[in-house]
Parts: sequence; C-alpha cells; structure tokens
Amino acid sequence: MLKFYAKSEPGLEEELIKELTDFGIRAYYVRPSMVSFETDEEAVPLLNMFSRTATRFVILLGDFRVNSLDEIGNAVREIDFRQWIDPAQSFAVRALRIGVHEFTSMDIAARVGEEVIRQFGRLRVNLDEPDVVVKAELYDDWLVIGIDTTGSSLHKRWYRVYKHPAPLRPTIASAMLYHADWRGGPLLDPFCGSGTILIEAFLKHHSLPPNIKREFAYQKIKHYHNMRPLPTRFPNALEGSHSIQSPTLVGIERFEKHVRGACENVGELGVYGIEPSIRLLKGIAQKLDELVDDIQIVITNPPFGLRIGKKGKMFHLYRGFVDALVRKDVPKVCLLTKSLLPQAMLEENYKVRSKWIMYGNLPVRLVFAHS
Repeated sequence: MLKFYAKSEPGLEEELIKELTDFGIRAYYVRPSMVSFETDEEAVPLLNMFSRTATRFVILLGDFRVNSLDEIGNAVREIDFRQWIDPAQSFAVRALRIGVHEFTSMDIAARVGEEVIRQFGRLRVNLDEPDVVVKAELYDDWLVIGIDTTGSSLHKRWYRVYKHPAPLRPTIASAMLYHADWRGGPLLDPFCGSGTILIEAFLKHHSLPPNIKREFAYQKIKHYHNMRPLPTRFPNALEGSHSIQSPTLVGIERFEKHVRGACENVGELGVYGIEPSIRLLKGIAQKLDELVDDIQIVITNPPFGLRIGKKGKMFHLYRGFVDALVRKDVPKVCLLTKSLLPQAMLEENYKVRSKWIMYGNLPVRLVFAHS
C-alpha cells in the first residue's frame, strides 16, 4: 500500500471523495483542494486514466512540520528517492508555498533539489521537460513531499477540439454530476456551450475513461517502468455499473457557432465505439419547456454576466430560465452562479443548498435545488 494525495478544484473535495469511494478507496479531506488516501501501487495508472473530478495524483513520500529552509532540508534528507528516480533520468522540483514565510517557493525548490541530488551524487536537472517531478508543497508550517504521477493537469480533456470563449472545466462538470447525484436519468443542459456537461455525463454513465490520448508522469517513474497495459474499465465496484442503454442527454444553446462546436466535441467520442446519445438544439433556456419533453434534472452553467454586462439583461435571463423550470416541473436543478439572483429565484419554488467553489480564479456558488 502507498500513501497518496489527490488535488481537486477548490471547493470540490467532497465530490472527489465520492468518486474515490466509487473506486473502492476511502479518502479523507485534508485541506482545500487536497484529499488523502491509501491504495495499492497498481492503482496509479487506473486513477489517472479514469478519474473525472481529480486534477492530479501524487505519491506521498513524507510530510513534516518545518519553520525554516534548514528544517526543510533536514526533512527531505529522510526520504529515499532512489526507487522513484533512475540515475540516468532528469528531475525537477515543483514547489508551492501558501502562508507567510521568510523565503520563496523558488528557495524551497532549490533546497529540496539539493537534497535529492545529494542522494545520487550527480543527477540532471531539467526544469522544462523533466523525467520525474518532485512535488514540494508548504502550507504554513506543514511540508508535503511527493512524486507527481499525472503530468499535465487532468482537467485538460482530449475531446475539446472546439474552443469555447468561456469554457467550463470538465473536472468541474463531472463534480457537478456527483454533487447532483446524477445516476443516468434524462438530463438537460439549457446553457450547454461546447457540450462539456453532456459529454462528461455520457462518459460517466458508460464508465468510459475520460483521460485517454495522453501521456502520464508515472510512465517515466522508475517504479512503474514495467507496468502492464491498462484495462479499458476500472476493475472494482464500477465494473458492470455501466449500461448498454444510453441516457437521454439534451443540450440547448443560443448561438449557432457553439452548437456546431459542441457537435464537433461530441463527434470525438466515436473513438469509444459507442454512439453518443447527445442531442443538441439551437434555442434559449427561457423556452426549455417548449423544446424538450421528459426532464428529470437540469445541470448547467449559466452565463455569469461578465460578458453580457447589463444587470437588467441578467435579471431577465435568470427570471425566464427559472420560470421555464417551474412550468416544466423540473424536480432537480444544479448550477453554477456568481450572482445571488438564480438562487433567490429558485428558492421561491425549490429547497436550495449551495456552497462556494473556485471557477478558475473566480469564486462562484454551486447551487443544488430540488422540489
């Protein structure tokens, strides 16, 4: 068994824990954006390939209480890096520092790097394209040292061939599915943009790995050089949970160019050998009750108003959207919003709960409403 920590989008740790529970792994909240767990070393490739809500998985080599660069050096000296890095490989230290300190994250990276090199006598440093990345994260006086297994962040999905001007991160979209406890019923996204929520729902329903057509950092770690090929499905509680029958997934989008772009993204799913059951309609959310039939849940990312500008326009947009939900008698709604308006309007007819998450650098509310 190895110790790990995983990173999520800030505020979505609970949803990552739910996903890991589905994988048969018991995880625990550590701090914003971070959960920890223990599992077999063979799980590393599977976690990176199949996780929908995590952005990164790191093998935890040690954690320490420190107050100076010297104490950081002493702590790192206790860790044996030789099972993770081959002497012929290059490495880099990626440091993160949160809190008030008399040194910088660059100072941390340099000190940790010195101690890693000391164990080998000589080791190449490559800051641009290292073979192995050592993670050094300092939160106030808590230092975490690990080996990155992921590489490029898992929020970067391969199917996004169309570049929407305000894209929703797939990791957030998948976390919304977990937050709403979506289990395959008819789903509508009336502000579907480039189709991210619908695509993530399709992949989740069929237990298909979202992180294909890419390389992972673990593939260069010495410990995993002889790892056998990955299976196409996660061999655990999820096995057999996928359904041959596809769910009803419908998207409404106001702009024709985004409808075409969403169709391009959906078209990429053909590599899985399953016909995507995603229907995309040009229209407006205020008339969703006229455009679709059976709806069990709406999961969506409405405009925040940053591009629209005028508050009056946003009020009428939200008012028309919520009124359409009520007319259609939609039982569940999950959405993101920067404004209090949608939540206040939903509270007129629904029981509502919400929490703060980070949408890039923007704090927003993740709202769930049910009748």
